[in-house]
Amino acid sequence: MRKAINHLKKCDPVLGAIIQRVGAFRMEFGEPTFHSLAEAILFTTSPRLMNGSDREAFSRVEEAALLSRYGGDCYAYCMLAAGHLDLIVETELKPHDIIPLMPIITGAGGIMTTWEGEPASGGGRIIAAGDRRVHEEAMRVLRAP
Repeated sequence: MRKAINHLKKCDPVLGAIIQRVGAFRMEFGEPTFHSLAEAILFTTSPRLMNGSDREAFSRVEEAALLSRYGGDCYAYCMLAAGHLDLIVETELKPHDIIPLMPIITGAGGIMTTWEGEPASGGGRIIAAGDRRVHEEAMRVLRAP
């Protein structure tokens, strides 16, 4: 069972929670240990869910990262907030997919935007990172021709 809950105040996400039954497991929040894309662990649900041009852009980020993993859905964002991974790049997310996650990521010191650098609350193509430098570097790679 996995649920995402959110609370908005004047259209801004102020509270987010992920409820997932994982047995006797406790996630503690930490700071990212890597500060460059070349050292980053990258997650996405699946590049097969991306259109051709988005998949091509994602592939450039994947090549630049140390390691990539697929799956996780909203759980990956909790792993990002806890410092267990460094970067998430997704597409086709709906506002209800992303809004509960925004306070979790930003509350842990991370950053989450669209690929265009806009607020993530509208959904779409999303990039989230535990470190602003990794986010900026991944954004440059995504935008490269």
